[in-house]
Amino acid sequence: MDSDLHLSALKRGFRVLARSRGVQQAGKVLLVVSGRLGLEFPENISSHFQAGDRIEVFYWGDSEAGDIWEAEVLKVVGHGKQLELQVLSWREEGRKHPRISKPIPFSGTVERSGDQSLVGKEFTATTTNISVGGLLFDTQLPLSVGDSLKISIALAGGEALKLGGAVVRQVTVREKQALGSRTSGAIFHIAVHFEGLSEEEEGRIEGLLLNDRQT
Repeated sequence: MDSDLHLSALKRGFRVLARSRGVQQAGKVLLVVSGRLGLEFPENISSHFQAGDRIEVFYWGDSEAGDIWEAEVLKVVGHGKQLELQVLSWREEGRKHPRISKPIPFSGTVERSGDQSLVGKEFTATTTNISVGGLLFDTQLPLSVGDSLKISIALAGGEALKLGGAVVRQVTVREKQALGSRTSGAIFHIAVHFEGLSEEEEGRIEGLLLNDRQT
């Protein structure tokens, strides 16, 4: 049963996204056993998920595809911060849009995070790659899976393309280091999935990528 549901891809402590009825919450895996899954969240989620709800649990590892499990909420426990789930099915979600390896400068703001000290934090970065579906970049900000970002990419003519997205993967590529009398901060690989794009916004991203291919 567990092999059919691909639950071996999940381990205790892995960070995942739980989604239902347009609500998305970041949590971590507590338990994986016999077709059941336990998740823990940093805040009370009982107003978003109740027993009997059907939800999706999303995990994006290091591969080109993400894993999505459909599950039923059996119980909300742990003072509203834990879910006990019965996993019903699994599917793999491949990358729908081709990525362009192009360094594009952008600015961003952290709109929501489990770390309240990051909320409202503004930053600048450069894409490692970008597609209509999302982007990848490196940063010293300790962002986590589920954090919501507002991203602004400067366009020709002084316009800006403003996009919303969620962090779906975070990988530490360099730990914090002491270099003589100085300290070098950690660097994180951050993958962002764009959310709620209109057709116009998708078209503008496609235009940006097309121009990059031609330059």
